[in-house]
Amino acid sequence: MDGKVIDPEQEEKLIEILQLLINAGYFRAKIQGLDIFDKIVGGMVWCISLCAGNVEVDLLYSENSTIGQKITLTEKIVRVLPEIKCPYSLEPHQIQGLDAFHIYPVIKWLVKEAGYVREKLGDETLNFSVYQFGQQKWTLGNELNEICGSGVLPLVKKSRKVYKRVIRMQYPTETNTTSKMDEIDPDISNKFNEDEEINNSKNELEEDLLIIQENDEKSGLIYSSERDQIIDKKYKENVRSEQTEDDLEEELKKLEFEENYTNTQIEAAEILLVKLQNDLKIIEEQNISKEIQSKPKEMLEQMKTLLSERDELKSAERSFKSQCREELLKFEQKIKENNKNEGNLNENKNGKNLKEKKAETLYLEITSLDNEIARLARQVGAKPSQAEMAQYQRRFVELCNQMVSKHHETKRQYTQYNTLVDVRTFMRQEIDLLDSIDKQRDLLLLFFNYLNTFLFRASREEYIDSLLENLQKISKGIDEILDKKLFKKRSIQEQRDQLQEQLQSLLDKQRLYTKTLAEFQQECQRNENLRQKIE
Repeated sequence: MDGKVIDPEQEEKLIEILQLLINAGYFRAKIQGLDIFDKIVGGMVWCISLCAGNVEVDLLYSENSTIGQKITLTEKIVRVLPEIKCPYSLEPHQIQGLDAFHIYPVIKWLVKEAGYVREKLGDETLNFSVYQFGQQKWTLGNELNEICGSGVLPLVKKSRKVYKRVIRMQYPTETNTTSKMDEIDPDISNKFNEDEEINNSKNELEEDLLIIQENDEKSGLIYSSERDQIIDKKYKENVRSEQTEDDLEEELKKLEFEENYTNTQIEAAEILLVKLQNDLKIIEEQNISKEIQSKPKEMLEQMKTLLSERDELKSAERSFKSQCREELLKFEQKIKENNKNEGNLNENKNGKNLKEKKAETLYLEITSLDNEIARLARQVGAKPSQAEMAQYQRRFVELCNQMVSKHHETKRQYTQYNTLVDVRTFMRQEIDLLDSIDKQRDLLLLFFNYLNTFLFRASREEYIDSLLENLQKISKGIDEILDKKLFKKRSIQEQRDQLQEQLQSLLDKQRLYTKTLAEFQQECQRNENLRQKIE
C-alpha cells in the first residue's frame, strides 16, 4: 500500500496520526519497517481493545495477516465504532485508501477515550491496592497519601464488623475460686480449673458456630435474593430486547457459576458444622465424665443449661439444614427453568433463522424490483412526453416551412439574377451590333462615292463578306447562349429528379415516424397502466 502516490497534505495528516498514536503509548508506530496501513490499523485495534470492554467482535491484529484478513479487520473496526459510540463515521475503503482527513478525527477520539479509560482503570487499581494494603493494618506514607488523594483514604478507614464473644455464664474471679478451692481440696480446685477451660473452649466453639451460621444465612439470603433479582432482570431484558444466544449462554454460565459457588459454600458450612458438632460432643462427654466424678450442684445446673443449649443448637442445625435444602431445591428448579429457557431459545433461534432467510429473500426481491423500476424510470425519463413530442413536431413543421419558403425565395432570386444577366448580355450584343451597323453606315456614307467611282465591285464584295462574317459571329453567339440554356435546363431537370427522390425518402420517413409515434404512444399508455398498478 506504499506504492501509491500520497498527497503532501495527506502525508502531513498521516504523520499527525502516527504522532498521536506514539503519544498515546502505541510505540509500534515508531518502527520504520512497518507499513503505514499496518501502523494505523494496529493503533486503532489497540485503542479499541483498551476502551471497548463489552464489544463482541474479535479484533485480533497480526503483522503476518494476508490482505484479505486485513480488509476483514477494517470492516470489523468500522462495525465496532458505532458500538463504542464514536461520533465520527468511517468506511473500510477510507482506511484501505489511507484517507487521512477521515481517519484523523476517529484516531483522535479513540486516543482520547483510551487515555480516559487507562486513567480510570489506574485510579480503580490504585484504590483497590490501597484498600487491600489498609486491610492488613499497614500505614501509608505521606508521599503515597498525596498521590492517592482524599478519595482513597476513606477506604482504609472504613469500619469493620467485629463479633464480640458471648459469655454464657458468669464465673467468680480466679482469686476467690482458687482460695475457696484451696480451702476445700486442691484436687477439686484443679478439676474446677480444667472444667473452666473446657467450658471456655466450648463457648468459643459455640460462638464460632453461631457466627458461621449467621454468616451463611446472610450470605445465602444475599446470594439468593441477588440471584433472583439478577434472573428476573435478565429475563425481563431478554423479553424486551431479544438478546442474542451468546448473551444468554454467558448469563447461564454465570448462574451455573453462582450455583456451584453457593453449593460449595453450603458444603463447606455443613462440613464445618459436623466438625464443630463432633468437637462439641467430645467436650460434652469429657465434661459429663468430670462432672459425674465431682458431682457438685453448680455443675449439674451447668449441665442442664448446656443440654438446653445443645437442644437449641440441634434445632438451629435442623432449621439451617432445612433452609439449605430449600435453597438447593430453589436452585435446582431454577436450573430446570434455565434448561427449558435454553430449549426455548434454541427454538427461537431456529425461528429467527427462518425469518432471517425469508427477510433476506424478500430483500433480494425488493432490490431486484427497485433496480427494474429504476431502469424503467430511466427509460421513461430518456423518452420525451407527448406534450414535448407535440411541441417538437410543431417546431419541426415551422422550421420545414421556413426552410421551404427560404429555398423558394433563394431560387427565385437566383433565377431573377440569371435572367437579368442574360438580358444584360443580349442588350450588350444588341448595342454592339447597333454600334457596328452605325459605324458601317458612316463608312458607307463616307466612302460611297469612292466605291461608286473606283472600286464599286470590290468594296461591295468586301462589304458583303464582312456582313456575313458579322452575321456568323452573331449566329455563333446565339448558338452558345442556346447551348448554355440547354445545359442549364438539363441541370435543372437533374436537380428536379434529385429533389423528387428526396421527397420520396422524406415521405417514407414521415410514414415511419408516424408509425413509431403511434407505437411510442402505446408504450407510454402501457407504462402509465403499470405505474398505476405498482402504486
